[in-house]
Amino acid sequence: RVLETGIVRRVGGAEDVPVRVRVVAATNRRLDDEVVAGRFREDLFHRLHVLSIALPPLRDHAGDIPALVAHFLRQFVPQGETVRFDDEAMKKLAAHFWPGNIRELRNVVQRAVLMRAGDSLTAKDVVFPPNTSKNRLETREAAKKTLADIERGAIVTELVRNSGKKGDAADALGISRSTIHRKIEEYKIDIDAELYAAKSK
Repeated sequence: RVLETGIVRRVGGAEDVPVRVRVVAATNRRLDDEVVAGRFREDLFHRLHVLSIALPPLRDHAGDIPALVAHFLRQFVPQGETVRFDDEAMKKLAAHFWPGNIRELRNVVQRAVLMRAGDSLTAKDVVFPPNTSKNRLETREAAKKTLADIERGAIVTELVRNSGKKGDAADALGISRSTIHRKIEEYKIDIDAELYAAKSK
């Protein structure tokens, strides 16, 4: 109601108070998919969705890690001291999946600085939280890939069944037009090629 009218009423109050605010909201989910699944209110989605900015996860721009590490070292190393990560430590940082994004990187650097034995930080000084261990992350990524393959296959099947008509395929899958357009682009589905391949079988 506040987003629609710009008016609020204090709890227990009797007067409406006009307000001018700008709402900035963040999420780690695709809200259009959440709306389709019935987990997020469509009216609220449209009230909030004025301007959308996608922030890529740290793992997608690992080239920024050295600069971020240097920034956090300046933040945590006492003034007058020089501390650096050696090459192997930097390789370990660059190879990590970073499910906690920049906050996780900040914590890893801070821990390494606090627990250091000298001025050169090695790969042994780079310690990740137990719940972000390599095995768990690899398992999670494998599951994501499997689910992505299943989803892509379902979309291709319905596109072929509906002669490439995206709207009909979306209806058959129970998703919105905007979602199927995004998924086709995301999975790089060449509809003409898929139709040709299906006819050739």
